[in-house]
Amino acid sequence: DLLALQEHEEMRSRASNPDVEMIFDDLMGFQNDTVKGAIYKDRDILNPFLEKPFSFKDASRFVMRLVEGYSQWQDQECWRMKDHLVAMSVPGTGLIPLATFYSEGGSSEYRFSESKMYLRSIGALDEATSSVRIPNYITGPSNCLATSDYFAVCCLSECDKLTDGLMRQIQAPVASPDQIIRIVSNMSTATVTGPRPISHEMQSRLHRIAESHDSEVPLHGRRFAQWMHNAFPNECPYPHKVVDRELLTMNRWKDRLPTVSEAEMAQVIKDEEIWPAAALPQAPHWVEDVVETMPLDEPPQGWHAGNIGSDMFRIAMQVSLLLVGIRTAYSWSSAAARAATAR
Repeated sequence: DLLALQEHEEMRSRASNPDVEMIFDDLMGFQNDTVKGAIYKDRDILNPFLEKPFSFKDASRFVMRLVEGYSQWQDQECWRMKDHLVAMSVPGTGLIPLATFYSEGGSSEYRFSESKMYLRSIGALDEATSSVRIPNYITGPSNCLATSDYFAVCCLSECDKLTDGLMRQIQAPVASPDQIIRIVSNMSTATVTGPRPISHEMQSRLHRIAESHDSEVPLHGRRFAQWMHNAFPNECPYPHKVVDRELLTMNRWKDRLPTVSEAEMAQVIKDEEIWPAAALPQAPHWVEDVVETMPLDEPPQGWHAGNIGSDMFRIAMQVSLLLVGIRTAYSWSSAAARAATAR
């Protein structure tokens, strides 16, 4: 309840966990920075010797900035999780052996327990190598902290930033292979350092795409999306074809997110000893015709216990503390409205 300030304050008082206290401090810092930033923007029209009363319009603006800026602030946690996943992966592939993915115990900051059915549904499961695709998993709905009918707070796609940069330079829906290679070879991410040479194999794949499209590459096609996945395996998701786009939304999973039991995890870890990480390819595999529709043949089982942070409590605290900030701004707006009515 957005207006239940007392309940949120009680939750805060019960939060004696050091990790939760750190989250609260970070979140309150984000709230204070947002408000101070709004005040600083109006510094030229304010009297520095008088305390400025917040109007209803001011408070509304604060609330909008809190909501709009929260996803950017929260994405820092997604980056930390990505660093953790990349450390678990086979270098250069963006793939984590399923046994390694499930082997993170209670001593780790993260504990991953999503079932193979869920991973398959969102395109995060590479069936050929029984491994997890990092970018598909990170941008999946299980990593959304809060959703409503109007928006969701999920991990931002790093690949969108890469493709946006590519589009700004090309300014067209198609481009020649040489133009794409020249631009992509100079792009950098946290795991890819540019400039770098693009392998002959990768260049050949791009030219083969162009051969079937009048010597140009469609930048919005699935084959080019696969090429970007190969170029940036830790940032760009594999263009998995899903049977229902709702599977990629939190609304589909918010009531029951299928997870695996401890016994199932142990069995996967035991089975994967036959398929060690060294047997994985040293680069993402390439499918010339990208058609991969996976049936949903497993019923949901279990309840997701949380994977951003040590447990769901951490997630609940973050969302609740954000609501405290929004509720505070709402209180300002209510007070301003009452003052206006009194006048």
